[in-house]
Amino acid sequence: MARRCSFVEEAPFGVSSEHEPSGIEVAATVRVVSMRILPGEPPILVFSAKPLEDVTDDNVDIEVRLLDGTRWSATVFTVDNLRSLMAKWRSTGECSGRYVSAADMIVVERLSDSGLRELVDELVAEGTLKDVLMPLPDA
Repeated sequence: MARRCSFVEEAPFGVSSEHEPSGIEVAATVRVVSMRILPGEPPILVFSAKPLEDVTDDNVDIEVRLLDGTRWSATVFTVDNLRSLMAKWRSTGECSGRYVSAADMIVVERLSDSGLRELVDELVAEGTLKDVLMPLPDA
């Protein structure tokens, strides 16, 4: 069976599934090491599967809960993290190292709390949050 070379991040809701071209569903559970809430409206939950060590070379999952009760998520990558993932995959032979894909990908320069807050505030102000983030099932 061919392996899909897309980044699947499981942290926000504990379990993620991906449908393979063969129709076989692959599911995984990841332990969340770090979770924090960024204040403001709407509040932002930030999840990561490992401690955030380099705000210029990493990725995190975010969940935004709007006043209407809907929840939205994305995986936020840094530019350098995409380069690192590709180099790692090239050296290990994992995927080809030619690309990284994620359905809910947002790319930023830095993963600072203030930068994530500004990102969400901008998406809300522009009215594009529901176009950029992925909907989550009701809790």
